[in-house]
Amino acid sequence: MIQLKLQTFLNDLNLWLSMWRLKLSNKKKEEAISLKFGNEPIAYEKNPKFLGITLDRSLTFTQHTNNLKHRAQYRVNMLKHLKGKKWGLNTKLLLITYKALIRSILEYSPFVTLNTCDSNKKAIESIQTKALRTITRPSPLLSNSKLLTQLNLESIQERCKKLANNYLTRALRTNPLIKDL
Repeated sequence: MIQLKLQTFLNDLNLWLSMWRLKLSNKKKEEAISLKFGNEPIAYEKNPKFLGITLDRSLTFTQHTNNLKHRAQYRVNMLKHLKGKKWGLNTKLLLITYKALIRSILEYSPFVTLNTCDSNKKAIESIQTKALRTITRPSPLLSNSKLLTQLNLESIQERCKKLANNYLTRALRTNPLIKDL
């Protein structure tokens, strides 16, 4: 029943797109049940991506976190090369680079980060810790919280809470649809 309604909608959408000479790539469309778009089947994806967020069936965002770890590790390695052993950028420039290349992907979706399971939250925090320790090369005895304080930074969880609150405050103030909720 639902599949039939969805298929009817997709057929109508395809006609509308054809009328306006627009085309969607079938490779970029993912579905959970067997549907067709323009007589071509839409590929099934176990963990589809939506706006850069990898979804899973139980919404634990484990696959999303794994993707983040992989992308961030590549960038942390770049920081190591920029730091160098005998030469390299100073700490201030490395922190700016960290904020632009690594922290930006860690805090891209603050609502996901805040609502993921604890093990994923720890994994995301460990990415930040690894990057900051790469930048500063502190004593192994220096705690992570003291390192954050020393660099005048906050944990990813604290930062995501702040970003989420800022977003909601702005949305409530400027979006009439959300005000009605």
